[in-house]
Amino acid sequence: MRGRYKSWTPLYIDAHPSFSPRSIDPSDPFYRGRLVLEIGSGKGGYLVRKASLHPDVRFLGLERDVSSCGSGVKKAVEAELTNVRICNLDFDEAYEDLKGLSFEEIHVHFPDPWPKRRHEKRRLLYPERLRKILSLLAPGGRLEFRTDNDALYAYFLESYPLAGGRLLEGPYPPEEAMSEYEERFRAEGMPIHRAYLERI
Repeated sequence: MRGRYKSWTPLYIDAHPSFSPRSIDPSDPFYRGRLVLEIGSGKGGYLVRKASLHPDVRFLGLERDVSSCGSGVKKAVEAELTNVRICNLDFDEAYEDLKGLSFEEIHVHFPDPWPKRRHEKRRLLYPERLRKILSLLAPGGRLEFRTDNDALYAYFLESYPLAGGRLLEGPYPPEEAMSEYEERFRAEGMPIHRAYLERI
């Protein structure tokens, strides 16, 4: 979710290139080993919590909103984590570089639903874009999707077969971490849809 612009965030990102590089270089040693990707990492709460729980895994977040990205980078810096990066990049602009990597898990949590039909191609779950996302999964890898939006979840159920995905049956593993956004929604008693996909 996009919030108010924070003027300090671009400077903070520039001051911490090891946590938030301007581009993704697949040859960088950081990307060797087990990799997890979050697309739309928001203020970084989920990604930083996951990275702190799994120091042997490398976590990469993409967040196109500079203020949210800066907030996430600040969390990672303050937690002194060496296994997380959050880049101020949109998935579409990062895709060509991401093709050189292979991820055990990809997380898409609470993306913008773009509810109007004329904006369908902007949705992160648009079949053509979802196919690209699934192509980044390692063999046996999976994509986790979460949303509070009923209409977007219904769209997801229509989209994933067209994108070459297979829905995994539950029960799903327990949730290890949540973003502040999800914590607030759950505290308010709002139902959250959760699903896992694998690539066919």
